Amino acid sequence: MQAWKTSLAAHRAYVAVDDAGKLIGFSDIARGHIDRLYVRASCLGQGIGSALLRELERDAPRPLDVDASTTAKPFFERHGYRAAARQTVTRRGIELTNYRMVKRGW
Repeated sequence: MQAWKTSLAAHRAYVAVDDAGKLIGFSDIARGHIDRLYVRASCLGQGIGSALLRELERDAPRPLDVDASTTAKPFFERHGYRAAARQTVTRRGIELTNYRMVKRGW
């Protein structure tokens, strides 16, 4: 938990909340790299992720990059990001595939 707090404090972060004030999504960026973009599963398809991404992109340096999961890859492609490399990362002993994606200009 402390590592997340430290990381978020060092990044520009955004949150999305519902009408009741419950967290439904968040995102953060540092030095042109989108570190996290998350939307609660029950809120997918409502434009929350797109709104968070627009906020990240608004004043960000170009190009932007993100390490997108296989699941998130189509979302970023719809927003103009292109896969630059397929990667394998290990998290807690489990190998995962993700994609380094880049958006150069808009």
